[in-house]
Amino acid sequence: MLIEPQVGDWFCLPQSVVCVDKRAPAEKEHRWIIASSRDYEAAYPSVLRTTKSSYGGTSHSPHNGSCGAADCRIDRPGWIIHDWVHNIPKHALTADRLSCREPDDGKELVREIEDAFYRNRKRSTSRRSRKRR
Repeated sequence: MLIEPQVGDWFCLPQSVVCVDKRAPAEKEHRWIIASSRDYEAAYPSVLRTTKSSYGGTSHSPHNGSCGAADCRIDRPGWIIHDWVHNIPKHALTADRLSCREPDDGKELVREIEDAFYRNRKRSTSRRSRKRR
């Protein structure tokens, strides 16, 4: 069943959908967070990749049950990488792939993700327009 995602929703998406590492098996899952719900009306919503290694970006804490989801898979600290924006087909955002929603105490994290996403988007758009000149 498709769901309408919100900024701060965490999804576990298989390699076959996001194609991050061509060497990884198709069923390997990666954790992603919705960066923009405004793009949901388009066919390809924007998501940001997370990693357990430090690459910069925004740090996030494990939820440890604070999100209320029984099957939450955000179980380790990590980083949300602002530069790893992917647009994925919205048919991939199904209820069974939703890990959880960022807990209420993560509202600042959600704001920071959305702000960084739009800052990066404006910067990349202005770079493209300068190249066309």
